Amino acid sequence: MATGIEIKNTRHAVFENVKISGFDVGISVENSSFSTKNMSFENVRQPFSISGSKANVVGTRIRNDPKVNNGANKSHVGWQPTGPSLPAKCDNCGSIFPSRNYGIRSSSFYGFDNEETCPVCHNEHAKVDDGLFEITEDAIRIITSLKDQPETLSRLASISTGILSGAVSPADGVIQFGDVSPKLKVLADKAASRGLNAGFWLSLAASLAMLAYSQMSSISEDDLRTIVANEMSKVVISTPSKPEDKPAVSNGGIPTDDQTIPKPTFKDSGPKRSPKGGRLKK
Repeated sequence: MATGIEIKNTRHAVFENVKISGFDVGISVENSSFSTKNMSFENVRQPFSISGSKANVVGTRIRNDPKVNNGANKSHVGWQPTGPSLPAKCDNCGSIFPSRNYGIRSSSFYGFDNEETCPVCHNEHAKVDDGLFEITEDAIRIITSLKDQPETLSRLASISTGILSGAVSPADGVIQFGDVSPKLKVLADKAASRGLNAGFWLSLAASLAMLAYSQMSSISEDDLRTIVANEMSKVVISTPSKPEDKPAVSNGGIPTDDQTIPKPTFKDSGPKRSPKGGRLKK
């Protein structure tokens, strides 16, 4: 796998006004701190792959994304999520979808004015929400910390089932999570201050994490993060063409008539938990 820039065990690396094209991975960062400004990626399958690092990413532009150009049915080929996705919104068609270009795992990520290619209309100027990665990561950590509170887990699992089935809206789900867990209440307030997009992402991430945790006999925080990343990467909310129509949720960028979030499937290794238990340019 060809990588444009590889950083390991480095502090305060800075990249400005750099163009990377034709690589499988644009920048691979491990156990480091770095910042980028006004970087552009053309025909790069995974612009950022970040693990165990501190990142400050500003003004990223994505062109000729091969994942999108392969078509909706092939958009997962050659791409594997490494952590919860950053949500993005397209101002052209109104779709909300998970970014597939900012691969982040066990890292602190700050982003501003970064763009993403919309999988629905292929607009290359969809905006990635700033700073929402930490909200999803916090939700996962809170869920795993509740393993010794079976009653709380049971109540959260019930709410999660409602959200994933479409019976409970993401906005109401955030409120209900907060009523059950004070820690989730703090996180819900933080999400609310960032707007509906943040509320949806927190609700979806916590729901997937909750159901995975309650259905599997044993699971680590890293395993849970991988499950959430894979399931969230499938969800796209397409804005209706007519205001009176209701939005549809689609899987892999393919619109559907069903308005529910696709219910995740988990590989269970044991009994279920009881409710009581190329080229660089500068």
